[in-house]
Amino acid sequence: MEGIFVALAIPFRNGKLDKEALARHVDSLTKAGVDGFYPFGTTSQGPYLTLEERKEALEVITRNTDKQLMVHVFSFDWQEVVETVRLAERYGAVAISSIPPIYYKPDYDTLRRYYEKLSQLTKLPIFIYNIPQNTGFNVTPDLVARLLNDGIRIAGVKDSTGDITQIMGHVRLGITVLNGADSTILPANGRCQGLHIGHGQCTAGGHEGDVQ
Repeated sequence: MEGIFVALAIPFRNGKLDKEALARHVDSLTKAGVDGFYPFGTTSQGPYLTLEERKEALEVITRNTDKQLMVHVFSFDWQEVVETVRLAERYGAVAISSIPPIYYKPDYDTLRRYYEKLSQLTKLPIFIYNIPQNTGFNVTPDLVARLLNDGIRIAGVKDSTGDITQIMGHVRLGITVLNGADSTILPANGRCQGLHIGHGQCTAGGHEGDVQ
């Protein structure tokens, strides 16, 4: 997985998914040369989308682009997480991601069990989406290292902290890192060779700056 992945806005009109606007949005970005899309994260207001809205959005997205998808699967309902993972597989996603459990601050064992359960649902690569200003919990490089050492199948991290030191800490773990904070795109670009910059995020590989 490499290149520019766009955190995708999901437009609504009169309380319903605006399929025509979403189709135009996806088509415009595809023509602009992006390499992939990241639906159902923060920009999509993903955790508040119903399962049916997620399905409808994926239908529109895949009908209007052949670019890669990394699907954010988090929901407040575990069964909806399960069903969103199935949707991601059905619509050809190359990876999934999820924020950690929120509201009740997880300890390490809870974090480990959550991503372990995700890995049991799919063979797709799994990315941690770390945005502590929204979730109230920071998945640091030390915690990611513990997960990896415990055999949890983590392919990478999308880090939106805006902390360049933390981003580089993830990179040094040898995993794929997506920088989700606009303020750190240029500093990260200066410290990672081969960095690809996208709309609100950039992707850096974990091995000698190679983009993955």
